Amino acid sequence: MPLVSPHGGRLVRSIVEKPVDRVESCETRRCWRPTAGSAPRNVSLRKPAPQRRGKSILSICRRPSALCVPSRPLRLQVFTSGAVHALLALTLLWFTGTALAQSAALEWLAKMRQAVHQLDYEGRFVYQVGDRLDGLYVVHRMKDGHELERLVALDGEPKQIIRGEQGVACLEPRSRNISVIGNRSGIRNDLHDELKRIAEHYELILDDAERRTAGRAALRLEVRPRDRFRFGYRFDLDATTALPLRSILLDHEGNIRSQTLFVDLKVGRDITPIEKDLSALALTRVPPTAARVSMLPQPGWQFRGLPPGFRLVTEQPADDGSRHYVFTDGLASISLYVEPDDERLLNGYSRIGATEAYGTVRYGHQMVVVGEVPRATLTKIAEAAEPR
Repeated sequence: MPLVSPHGGRLVRSIVEKPVDRVESCETRRCWRPTAGSAPRNVSLRKPAPQRRGKSILSICRRPSALCVPSRPLRLQVFTSGAVHALLALTLLWFTGTALAQSAALEWLAKMRQAVHQLDYEGRFVYQVGDRLDGLYVVHRMKDGHELERLVALDGEPKQIIRGEQGVACLEPRSRNISVIGNRSGIRNDLHDELKRIAEHYELILDDAERRTAGRAALRLEVRPRDRFRFGYRFDLDATTALPLRSILLDHEGNIRSQTLFVDLKVGRDITPIEKDLSALALTRVPPTAARVSMLPQPGWQFRGLPPGFRLVTEQPADDGSRHYVFTDGLASISLYVEPDDERLLNGYSRIGATEAYGTVRYGHQMVVVGEVPRATLTKIAEAAEPR
């Protein structure tokens, strides 16, 4: 009967006329030992190749007259052990590479957030939703630790938004409408914890391949949602300043819901000094009546069962008994307006551009939730509201 090695080479070919009457197991080997005085005829042994170190797995067993070959379980054991080690090594390498890539992507996301709020910059960009394209002008400065900003619509009705030390003013000159809300700086608190929460609910992928956006060297940051409560983003970041030169909002199917693209950008010096326009900054001051109202005790709301990752960051009461709440998961922001149910403003869903809105009545109050998030998220925010 032919005895074949695990590698397929024929080591021993013997024809034994008398049966083997004893089988011994030498750990992982099986040993056939002929009986005394009955040596098999026509037995030829091929001398094993010399080994430099240790003993070959095809060596003779401890009993010198035994013929040994490794059993089939040994071959399986050797293969399985090697495969497991290789699989573990590949798994460890994959997790290590993924962790490093995620860390690099988070680092660039942190740079982007800091650049948007801390750098001085000025430029013009386009905002596209569907087949509509609008031009806007923005100038942003930091002064004494406060953000000063002006955003002006270049198409259609002349509107502008001005951010000062106390609040944000929205101006509509033709309608003579001026609304002022408090500065929502709370959204940017605890950057480290915010980034940790973002990584829990988004997958970040950094593509540092060379590309140009708005005439500047850029790299791409993909932000993919891990659930159905948020949309995805794609940022082309300036390779020097980390400012987002292009920002794209993507739905769950990868379709573009909206995008912004700078066509002209200046950073650092020669930025228009907003702080010299005292008349504009004066509009951002919170009226004394609103300040007094905010000090009065009013029945508030609590929120149970918010969408995963979202938290309340701002709560602002108004003199008419309404309240404005802001929620964020670190990237997406949602506003909730709660008003006494004098008249129903919105019932059900509505969409303006890339912004979704949902209105309902709960506990005798009209609730309107607005944000660039899936409708299921807006519904869950409204359903989470309960009077204290």
